[in-house]
Order: sequence, then C-alpha cells, then structure tokens
Amino acid sequence: MKKLKMLKTIMKMTHADKLLISYVIFLMIGAFIIMMTDPAINTFGDALWYCYTMGVTIGFGDLVVTTVFAKVISVLISLYTILIVGMIPAIVVSYYLEVIKIREKETSTHFLYKLEHLPELSKEELAELSEKIKKFQNKQ
Repeated sequence: MKKLKMLKTIMKMTHADKLLISYVIFLMIGAFIIMMTDPAINTFGDALWYCYTMGVTIGFGDLVVTTVFAKVISVLISLYTILIVGMIPAIVVSYYLEVIKIREKETSTHFLYKLEHLPELSKEELAELSEKIKKFQNKQ
C-alpha cells in the first residue's frame, strides 16, 4: 500500500498522471471515432476492445477495421501506446533515482559533519560512527 502511495505521489509530482489520463481520453475518443466511421465495428464496447487490443499490440483479429480513417486512428493509438509505455516507467524510475541520490548525499554530508566535530560527539555517537566505518570497510 505504501508503494502505491509513493507511485501516486511520483505520478502527481512529475505530471505523469496527466499523460496517463490524456492517453485514456485519447483511447476513448479513438474508439468513438472508429465506431462512427467503420461499418465493421457496431458498438462502443467493440470499438474500445479493438483499441485496447490495438494499443497493446495483441490484435486478436476478432475485430478488424476496414476504412482508411479507422486504420489511421489505429496507427495513432499504437504509437501513443508505445510512447506512454516507455515514458511513464522512465519518469518514475528517474524520479526515484533522484530521491536515492539526494538521500545518499544527505547521509554523506551528515557523516562528514560528524567527522569534522569528533571532539564534540558523545560516547554513543562515537560508537555509532565507529560501527558505520566498520560496515563501510567490510563492504569494500
């Protein structure tokens, strides 16, 4: 649950949620246009199903468009899907890596501060610092 909350926060902060919403709207509009222009697709549900299968490049073949305009919409849906499938994960991963870098920098800064002020540290803080140094040496 916490990870979903973090994903939601990242999506909002990077405005990737707007990309996803615009994609869903485009899919709905595309389905409506295909339903109106292609005689082989009779219902909005069929048009939406066709757009979905077209977008995820499955293309079961149970529904096939026949008009040129519907084929152009199909190509646009496929291209938009590829763009969204590439961009959303890239945005989330990029943001997450930046958060990790900031945390590492803050930790390093705090560690250096303690090293600079060794005489002022309590015995507990010195013991904690010593343990961190030992762990760091063991990793290398």
